[in-house]
Order: sequence, then C-alpha cells, then structure tokens
Amino acid sequence: MDRAIQFLTDPKVKLSTVETRVDFLKRKGMSDEDILGAARTAGDRGVAKHILSANQGLRDVADGEAKKQVTIPDRLITVDELAAMDGQGGRPLCLSCKGIVYEVDPSFYGKGEAYHAFAAKDCTRHLAKVSVGDSESNRTWGDLSAAQVEVLNDWEEKYQAKYPILGRLDTSQLQPPDAEEPMKPSKASKAGQSSSKRVRKVRLTFFDPAGFGVFSKAGVTVS
Repeated sequence: MDRAIQFLTDPKVKLSTVETRVDFLKRKGMSDEDILGAARTAGDRGVAKHILSANQGLRDVADGEAKKQVTIPDRLITVDELAAMDGQGGRPLCLSCKGIVYEVDPSFYGKGEAYHAFAAKDCTRHLAKVSVGDSESNRTWGDLSAAQVEVLNDWEEKYQAKYPILGRLDTSQLQPPDAEEPMKPSKASKAGQSSSKRVRKVRLTFFDPAGFGVFSKAGVTVS
C-alpha cells in the first residue's frame, strides 16, 4: 500500500492518465479496494472516482459511509480549555479541526511526536495547507482557497471517522488570519506546563496527522 501511495503522489505519475495509473496498479496485483484506499490516502480523486464508477459494491459502501451521521456533544470549549487538553497529568489530548474538538492519538500528537505542534490548538489552517507548525494555529479560516477547503474537508472526514468528538470550540475567540501573532493560551491555562520551547527538525515522508497519509515534502520544522 505504501508503494502505491508513493506512486500516486509522484509528480511525474500525476501527469499520466487516470487509466494508465489504474492499469499499472492492477498489473502489480492490487485489488480495486486496495487501489481505492491508496488513492484516497494519496488524494488522487481521479483514480478514486474511476474505481468507484467501475465497482458497484465499493460505490455502495462509499455511499453508506457518506450518509453516516456524526454526533457532536453539546459542549462549548474555550480556547483556554483546549490549551489545557495537552495529554499531561491525566488530561485528554485534543485538537480542533474546523471548530470541532477531537480527542486524538498520543502516538501522533503526544509530546515529542511529529504532530505535537497541533495538540491543544485549533490547527484548521495547517491541515488545509498541509503544513506542520503553530504559526497559524487558533485562527479563523474563512479566507482559504477552494483547493485548500477541499483538502480541509477531506481531513475533517478522516478525523470524524477515527477520533472521538468532545464538543465544539468557541470560534469567536479565534484570531483573524492576518494577526501578527498566533493566539496564545492564558497564563492560567499554562499552569504546570513548561514555558520553554524547542524547535526541531523532523524528516517526514508523509503528512499524516490523522494516521492516513498525504504525501508532503521532507524537512518540516515543528515548533
């Protein structure tokens, strides 16, 4: 599966026709279901659409998944409350995507892990731009391009499918995208947390915060 994802995200491969890409993967012995999974992970909508159009069974499954209702608890979470959801001292480890707060996996978001920069913040803009960091955390996202919104909606679906939802973020507290500094939690919410910051280099083969994988460039700075 990993090789198929790498194949579908190769810039040169993207220049080929959908039929060529599908035929190549089938000649490698991949089933329609495996190709569909790789295409979704790689963000290759053309291949995914081609497989679904030719396979009624997979199309029925996809339609059923799309119709699943997502239940959001009636709980409004402030930015300061989210900042305290850092997985420390028995607290839940959470993030916000499009104003929905999810309890996430420490193996991806825990201290020292590749996506810890997203923890305890609204990381909507970073997901839309496929970038790791916190320079655009806790900001509104109404100015995103259509292409970025499409990427963001894909991530939202993946988070909803994988992680428990704790409630809604109070988005009235988010800063505009052109604010000079990202919103920081109040001093009260930082009690017991280290005030020091480290910037480290990580080498990522995939941008994979939800555990699915979207190809991105290596050498991302995580702050």
